[in-house]
Amino acid sequence: MVDSSVGGKVGINHPRGKNMIGAFHQPRAVVVDPAFLDTLPPRQKQTGAYEILKCGVIGDAPLFEAVAQAPASLEGWDAGALEDAIAAACRLKADVVARDEREGDLRRVLNLGHTLGHAFESVTDYRRFTHGEAVGWGLIGAAAIARRRGLLAAPAFEAIASAVDGLGPRPGVRGLAPERVLDAVARDKKAREGRVPFVLPTAVGAVTIVPDVSTGEILATLDELAGRRAPRRRRA
Repeated sequence: MVDSSVGGKVGINHPRGKNMIGAFHQPRAVVVDPAFLDTLPPRQKQTGAYEILKCGVIGDAPLFEAVAQAPASLEGWDAGALEDAIAAACRLKADVVARDEREGDLRRVLNLGHTLGHAFESVTDYRRFTHGEAVGWGLIGAAAIARRRGLLAAPAFEAIASAVDGLGPRPGVRGLAPERVLDAVARDKKAREGRVPFVLPTAVGAVTIVPDVSTGEILATLDELAGRRAPRRRRA
């Protein structure tokens, strides 16, 4: 509802990377009915919630705050608040895509959390994480890199990380081979001339694109994420 439905990308995954094969083909219309969410298990609702949160970090601080205060997996959230959040996320993405349909420049901001997130999906053969869970880890990772660079204040980092954790339990990243993650990052479809641009938050509601994130920065961030305790999923 809030991610692939808006934007016109039609792609498939490949063993060497996420969304590596595809095209741009805009839909005639996008119809969103939140009633369909009632058919989903909590984990899938939570998956979508990370994409909404991402939009808030990119350019909508009130949206971020709303999702940060929502219940885990959005279970039992007020229907009106949920509809407003979905609409706000779609509005932000549609505005960006309208100005940069084929990801020439501005649209890259929508990749916040996805550079590491796609790598985590790829190295686990798309089996450990849902897409949103991987993006959630990627959001914390991007915020950690930004904090280390002095681009993001420590309180803002904690706000982003806490909001991700507050959405509910997700599989951890401990045990992922760093060299495999680095290889997957290097093969990211957004790589240009051997470099992979990272979208980094500078505040809640603002981001910048950084072209020179180093291997050392990524390894340090992977260590930090591996040592971070992920919220655990309760057994039924």
